[in-house]
Amino acid sequence: MSEAEVRELLQPCTNLVGGIIHACHRLMREFGYISVDQKHILADIFNLSVAEVSGVISFYHDFKTEPQPSKLLRICTAEACQANRSRDLVAAVESHLGSKIPCQTADGETTVSFVYCLGLCPNGPAVEINGQLVSNATADQVLSHL
Repeated sequence: MSEAEVRELLQPCTNLVGGIIHACHRLMREFGYISVDQKHILADIFNLSVAEVSGVISFYHDFKTEPQPSKLLRICTAEACQANRSRDLVAAVESHLGSKIPCQTADGETTVSFVYCLGLCPNGPAVEINGQLVSNATADQVLSHL
């Protein structure tokens, strides 16, 4: 996508309160990450320094600055899920992968990370697998996606 097309994509965000956040979400939806060139475009559009734009991007976990694997597995580590044995689930995943979370699978296709609360508190442990929420998640369910 050309610079002009990126600017056109971001134009509707310029009149919104918190427009830079909306613009970053648009870039994430379109590209999966925010490139260095796009940081410069954001800085220009919102009259900010590149350092300020980088600060916004780095503050929010969901904004990425590098291409991401196509699959995402996030395990909730909030208190309610811990009370429902999410630590056992984490241990099973780490044992299976031979690595501590956060990490990527050996094939580089899946990112495994933690999230703090998916809103399924009474039905933990909760996980998110490629955007789908799973309550009462078992190790077998989660490992089948790795």
